[in-house]
Amino acid sequence: MKRYLLPIVIPVLFAIFSFVLPTAAFAQGLEVTTIGGISTGGSLSTWAHEGYNPLLVGTASGSAIVSFDIDSVLASTTSAVDGSWQYQPTSVSTAGSYEVSISSGTESILFTLTVADPSTDSATTKGGESIEIPEELPQTGSDDILLILAGGMFLIITGLYAGAHFAGYFSEK
Repeated sequence: MKRYLLPIVIPVLFAIFSFVLPTAAFAQGLEVTTIGGISTGGSLSTWAHEGYNPLLVGTASGSAIVSFDIDSVLASTTSAVDGSWQYQPTSVSTAGSYEVSISSGTESILFTLTVADPSTDSATTKGGESIEIPEELPQTGSDDILLILAGGMFLIITGLYAGAHFAGYFSEK
């Protein structure tokens, strides 16, 4: 192989392998990905949902025990080999705010789930105060795929530049 091709081939191979390797090969962190079919954006401290007993979906390490504590009602499930899990509580059956704790191993997620009666425009919390549920929930989190693609393009361009410089295309002669 020509010596000027090596700096070009290495970043290209790195980019190819980063897309080809399955994500299940790496340990996944505990995350709630959707609540009631709506994406959480990967980050949450409070969540408003219209309707009762919303389906919680997320990821954890493969075949891990995921424990749930929703206002002192305890439950657990085991994640699949690929780390995916889902849980539908039965105790979130009235409008109000619920303290939710989800844990797996040493990781935990804590947030407040506010549930609204689907037949009204507002929900009443357990403390008796009324809250308004917005028509549209704000988007949270970031699009990590764009960050990965931008980083990969940076590595490829840097590698191409270094390869061209190494091959002598930018020599002062």
